[in-house]
Amino acid sequence: MAKDSYKPLGGQKDIEDGEESSEASGSDDDGALTKLQGHLADARDGFVVSHKTALQVACWVTIWAAVAVYYRRSTLTEKGFSASLILCNVLFQVGSDMGSTVKNIYYGLIGQVIAWFVYWVFMGFFPEGYDGENTGVLYAALAVISLFTFGLIFLKIDETVRFWALISFTGGFAMNMVKPGVENEHSTGGFKLDYRGTAENGIILFVVAGVLSTLIFAIPPILSLDRGQKRVVIVLKKLKQNIQELNTYYARDTAGLDIVSIKENFALLTKELEEAEAYGQASWYESLGSSSRLLLTTKLTSLIRDLIETARPLFNIVAEEDFGPSHSAMMKHIKTPMTNVVDSTIRMVEMLIDACEDGSVSKDEKANLKAEIDKMPGLVDALQQKVKAAQGGVGNKKIQEEVLGEHYVVLTICYLAQMVQDQSKFFINYTGREGLMGCGNPLLGLFTYDKGDIRWAATATLCLLVNFFIGYRGWCDDAALEAYEANPTGEAPVCFINKYTAGLANINVILMSRYSGGTLKAALERVAAVVFASVVGQIGFVALGWCADFTRMLTVVVVFFVTWGFMYFTYDGSESSKGIAQRLAAITVSSLMSDCSDESGTAVTYSSSYHSLSEIILGVLVMTLFDTLFGDKPAATQATFPDGVSLAIFLPIFLPSIYLSVCLSLYLSIYLSIYLSNYPSI
Repeated sequence: MAKDSYKPLGGQKDIEDGEESSEASGSDDDGALTKLQGHLADARDGFVVSHKTALQVACWVTIWAAVAVYYRRSTLTEKGFSASLILCNVLFQVGSDMGSTVKNIYYGLIGQVIAWFVYWVFMGFFPEGYDGENTGVLYAALAVISLFTFGLIFLKIDETVRFWALISFTGGFAMNMVKPGVENEHSTGGFKLDYRGTAENGIILFVVAGVLSTLIFAIPPILSLDRGQKRVVIVLKKLKQNIQELNTYYARDTAGLDIVSIKENFALLTKELEEAEAYGQASWYESLGSSSRLLLTTKLTSLIRDLIETARPLFNIVAEEDFGPSHSAMMKHIKTPMTNVVDSTIRMVEMLIDACEDGSVSKDEKANLKAEIDKMPGLVDALQQKVKAAQGGVGNKKIQEEVLGEHYVVLTICYLAQMVQDQSKFFINYTGREGLMGCGNPLLGLFTYDKGDIRWAATATLCLLVNFFIGYRGWCDDAALEAYEANPTGEAPVCFINKYTAGLANINVILMSRYSGGTLKAALERVAAVVFASVVGQIGFVALGWCADFTRMLTVVVVFFVTWGFMYFTYDGSESSKGIAQRLAAITVSSLMSDCSDESGTAVTYSSSYHSLSEIILGVLVMTLFDTLFGDKPAATQATFPDGVSLAIFLPIFLPSIYLSVCLSLYLSIYLSIYLSNYPSI
């Protein structure tokens, strides 16, 4: 039997006949260069895909912005369809493809409905809400708000459901339940329904935005299944290549550095598989699990996961091989039959890939799979017989320690072949009628309980409620307000934080994360990102918020570039920037698309903008305080020196200075509070 030679490291072609593997591995420079070229090609592909996706989102958002500008934003707002809120919702909902977008819309709508139902029921029993005197209604509202917030954070539900429920309720219209009087003339108190009502209008705008978000990836179509399937096939081909290279390397007589690259490439497969699995989960929403391609891809993904976990120890065993005389003697007997088993396994894998790509298993594919399955027992038996012969026959010689590695490698290869064969039987028996349950149902287990999150849930709830109550109470000079009410002469005092504002709670929900770090650096990043987005949006509106045709056209142009830039970072940014970039796009576009006005700005106008920034910064500072005091242990308390001495032994040296710093900070804050209270204009 002719010896097989496998593709070089980093190569992109299938198995070809060529030079011996020992000769092919002799040029380390060529292998490294080929590997680097493949990596750069993947990087360019990722860059292009992210830019194209961001561009597609930006183009559609710009089209809708142009339509809203053409029909007048103020006119749409008067009819209950605020262009600013609709486009804000679009950018909050949109994913990277159709599946992820539909998933975001579905879970977001669940959150919206939950928030609406709680608010609607409360206002049904108390149509006028809190009027300033009926304290029983106030206490009932505070209890509902607190329980609602804690329940959503405590239950381990989908993050999208939690986000939309909290931002709609605690960060939105819950303030109507506790402030005196109901401002919305379309109030739905008394169990009434009105599409212009506070909560109902929010759901309607969300649904409208959902339709627009779906169109983004419908024309031209970008499907999660296509992306996930491509990644599954790529991962499986890379795994196939790893096994081939490992087999070739192990059949040699001398060790080499090739195994380092082989192990590194194998280690990267897990992350790539997780990305493929994420696309697969999102693609369920494109067909509700009834797609044949999805079912076969899911089966293939499950096989890959099992193969990777089974083969993982194999790479360490091969890396520790000494390639001594025992290894050479053993490989003379088992090299050819072991290669036959590997090749047969690879052929079955390639057949599974072909069946997965077109979503059906033809008669010819089933026949070829069955023929390969029928050959496999004979190939495995031949390999086992050669192993026994290499050991001198059963019972004639004990297995020696030097060849335990070879036995483990043979056993693992046979086990991998068995796993591929078992999955191949499913493909042979596949009829295409397995349907919905064949891919699982991600909607099951939407609400789960995990007592391990109770500490974080309590901390996050308390932090959010503190921000809510700061907004409810406001930050005002009460003495100056009382004096002005008694004698209304001169300029009326203004609050630093206006009463009954949900801005602090709103920004808390936007930035809340289970894994956010409780550090000053994380707080500065939050403040910088959100303030930057808010200021850019405000500057854009100040410059382009006029109703002249020229400024209206420029607004549409700016919306395009803002959306394109932020959404690119959403798709191709770092892990720390991806989550926030999309929300920044929504905040900025929402400000730009506010109703235009030809009235010049006044002190009141800019005061409103100033208050929004103050709310953002104060809300983030409260979050940082809670993260620092109640979050995970800071790095300083976990740090140790190389000799194992804990940094905690040095705390007595720093405690006096820490104590003095805290005291000075308290004295300074008290002094500033007294000093600022003498200025009623603050």
